[in-house]
Amino acid sequence: MARIGLKDVAALAGVSVSTVSRVLRGIPVKDGMAVQVRDAAHKLGYQPNGLAQALRAGKSGTLGLLIPDISNPWLAELASALEEACRLSGIGLILCNSGNRPDQEEMCLDLLWKHRVDGVFLVSVRGQAPASLSERARADWPVVAFDRSYAGPGIDVVMADNVGGAQALVNHLVSIGRRNIAQIVSGTGLAAGIDRRVGVDDALRRHGLRTADLYVGDFSYASGLAGAEHFIGRGAPAIDAIVAANDLMAIGALRHCVESGLEVPGDVAIAGFDDMSISSWTSPSLTTVRQDPELLATAALDLLLSRLDDAGLPPRTVTVPCTLKVRGSTHPGASDQP
Repeated sequence: MARIGLKDVAALAGVSVSTVSRVLRGIPVKDGMAVQVRDAAHKLGYQPNGLAQALRAGKSGTLGLLIPDISNPWLAELASALEEACRLSGIGLILCNSGNRPDQEEMCLDLLWKHRVDGVFLVSVRGQAPASLSERARADWPVVAFDRSYAGPGIDVVMADNVGGAQALVNHLVSIGRRNIAQIVSGTGLAAGIDRRVGVDDALRRHGLRTADLYVGDFSYASGLAGAEHFIGRGAPAIDAIVAANDLMAIGALRHCVESGLEVPGDVAIAGFDDMSISSWTSPSLTTVRQDPELLATAALDLLLSRLDDAGLPPRTVTVPCTLKVRGSTHPGASDQP
């Protein structure tokens, strides 16, 4: 008979795995949830042998987070959401910053391994999992990656619905009359960037259109500036919208267009992806696709806790829905719209 785990208790109680973990560790939760969890655990005959037992067996009670650029506002927001989710579950979180360097990423992984963290959240700088990471995941070192390129034994994935979000963005632009839509894409090889380009291309085809012009960036503000300069300098075909694969590139493009004397959105509409907090502070404010850091963090922690509870689980991928945020860079005077 299969062993009852945290995920089984969570399913019966109708709550998340992290909530079950908090209740069983004696951490306060919302009224009524503790009773639901304990009732479900009793009905299933659950014996606590997951994270709490692992800690008694000599685990550290800490997790690691490896990100490529702590100065990136979106990654800082995700790190904050993960830290809060871990704190509410009574778990410590160690942050490592790879500085967008693959060699530094390897050093960070070695550091987390030596510090005996119980598992790792990974936002990588490259498009494939380091060999050392895969080896350690197979050795029951749980990993949750925020990019589907890393799915494999012991590695679970949490990702935003990048394709769907990009499609919604293009549908919005077409609905307001934009037909010559240029793209600033990412050349990093990460699946998130690839999926966003796929979503844009697919939506354009559905409307009988194709990309008017293309610039390959690297998710940075500087490459957004360069992309807009490329489009404006070429002049043909004339573009009436720019879709960037993230908000930093979109903000760079917005600045170049405004400084070049173009009206946004009158001459050219501009949109990004992420919905960093600063995206609503630009002038005009940036239309974008929101991937919710709190939802991503909760899903990631649930996956990691359930794998600590049962290392034999097959690789899993959780896709978190996105929300289109229409603002002034595509719609004059617009505030957030669903």
